[in-house]
Amino acid sequence: MVTLCREWDPLRVVNDSSTSRRGVELGALPLRPVLSVPSGTTLAEASEGMFERGTTCVIVTGQELKIVTEHDLAEAWRTHASPFDAVDQFATDQTVWATTTSTLPQAATKMLRHSIHHLVVVDEGTMEVVGTVSMVDLFEAFLKSYEPVALYATFASVLAR
Repeated sequence: MVTLCREWDPLRVVNDSSTSRRGVELGALPLRPVLSVPSGTTLAEASEGMFERGTTCVIVTGQELKIVTEHDLAEAWRTHASPFDAVDQFATDQTVWATTTSTLPQAATKMLRHSIHHLVVVDEGTMEVVGTVSMVDLFEAFLKSYEPVALYATFASVLAR
């Protein structure tokens, strides 16, 4: 059974109230909803759920937090896995996560340090998974957090080199 926790609004803009002296926090972003499947779900079922929801990762629920990304699925298909194999076999078993109070730079640093493209976001108080964020999401939020003129000047100076 595939479960979707909430809807994702990719057009939500990060506004001034979502920033602090530390910068934009993950909790202020339009986090991608959690798509979760129970342990033992087949590769075919997980792939179908990801495709139907337009998401690039799925959380595998069980005794420990695991994540399966499109990269993991590509590896499964590359190794000629059966569509009926359990998705658990290809899940990352040491899932990297951040809290909703983590800032964009903190999240990006964590993703770069671990060479990952998806980060599981948990509520700091409850430690419940509230969403996921991808490198693309972080880049988009980073761009939206700058004033247009400053952003243009930054890109113009890079292009002038």
